[in-house]
Amino acid sequence: METLVASDRFQRFYNCSFYEYESVPRMARKNMLVGIILLMLYAVFEILYVPCLAVFARRENIRESCYKLMLFMGILSMINIHSSGLIIGVYAIRGDVFCDRPLFNYVIGMPAFGLYCAESLTAVILAFNRCIEMWDNRIVRILFDGHRMYWWMAGVVLYGFVLGTFTIPPIPNGMLVGWFWNPHIAYFDDTEGVYQNKAFTAHNISIGFGLPLIYAVFYIIMHKKMSMIGAEGVQNRQRAAERRKSKANIFVQVLLIGILHMFCTLLYVYIQYFPVPSWVIMSASYAWIVSQGFIPVIYITFNKYIRRSIKRFFIDPTLSQLNTMRIYTTQVPSINNIGESRI
Repeated sequence: METLVASDRFQRFYNCSFYEYESVPRMARKNMLVGIILLMLYAVFEILYVPCLAVFARRENIRESCYKLMLFMGILSMINIHSSGLIIGVYAIRGDVFCDRPLFNYVIGMPAFGLYCAESLTAVILAFNRCIEMWDNRIVRILFDGHRMYWWMAGVVLYGFVLGTFTIPPIPNGMLVGWFWNPHIAYFDDTEGVYQNKAFTAHNISIGFGLPLIYAVFYIIMHKKMSMIGAEGVQNRQRAAERRKSKANIFVQVLLIGILHMFCTLLYVYIQYFPVPSWVIMSASYAWIVSQGFIPVIYITFNKYIRRSIKRFFIDPTLSQLNTMRIYTTQVPSINNIGESRI
């Protein structure tokens, strides 16, 4: 925003007059297949989020701080997938670069970066919340119950707003299929580091290493707790087996979410500072959308409660309604049959 307000600075660093961006023909810039795949992933992930968020928002769930955070992170992810899926997918199909719409591309980069930072920070807070909950429920109530949760959310929103507004934004690039700090990438190399965003680097490294650390602590605490419970009911092998299965299930969920965020954040830091082949850049784009959109897939696959809730509140009523319509259709005679019966 500072660069945008200071028009001289914007004209200096975001001016396209010193090269001809059409020197690379639009047809050569297009990535049709990659863009179509991104749009398909965007649509699938957005649809999958809806029933999960509906389950999180139910009255019996929203009372718990964990579900509030999951709902909040889900909303941020649904909005942020527009950047990683919809926008970059359309740009890849069209072959758009910064100089096609300089001001517009700069402006949309600000909320894209802010939402990304807010969503990934929420993932860290959620991991911290679950870790503390496994250790002591009283501490969770002190830190997260009631209005305190809204202070956490407000802090996340403020954090995303500051980073998205007061640092240079990433720019969507359809030719390379990604978001980059250098708006002239593929035309002009930023050898002096003018377009480096140190806040982005610090954020991603913190998330990339912080999440696995928190999840490691979470697993240690969970393992210790479950071992204590298992010792109390050692005679009941069936219950012990169920506890082990539940423990492994929860760990798989948090581990997969942590791996997705860690891989995406560290990979994007790497490609911003080191030369890489185009397939690595496209892999980073896929990693970004998957890190945000694959979370409902993890919930539905590994969380039996969410899966049962979706079946109970969405699938079963829909099937019942369709079955009722089918029965009604077969029982109601057609107009021709009515006419024939009257003759």
